[in-house]
Amino acid sequence: MKNITLLTIIGLILIFAGCKKDIFDYRTKYTGSWEFTVKWTEVNIDSVGHHESGEYIYMGEIITGDADDELIVSYSSTNSAIIAIDKNGDITNFPTQYASGDFDGTENMNLFLRYGGLGGYVAYEIKGKKD
Repeated sequence: MKNITLLTIIGLILIFAGCKKDIFDYRTKYTGSWEFTVKWTEVNIDSVGHHESGEYIYMGEIITGDADDELIVSYSSTNSAIIAIDKNGDITNFPTQYASGDFDGTENMNLFLRYGGLGGYVAYEIKGKKD
């Protein structure tokens, strides 16, 4: 009788220890289809000089990245940005030092990215609305 009770207790411990609880991923409230309005500016400061700018609307997406706090923002067919976000919804890491942005709730985002150096730059002002 003692052996059956002991085996039952050991069996229950193994069953409960084997059950993994799914941990809620806080990033999922930001993932999905997004409509991005992107204003871009390209400046090249050389002997001739060059300045172009424009605006486009792109149906993109935000997906989770490989790191636990990572989001990938695909704001054009050829451009995406990897950002980090904390549990409060604050962006904590940008792909360039000349960048800023935030989420306004879970349905809107603002992102400014600037890439370049001494001879010129490309800047993107991105406004996103979750679809």
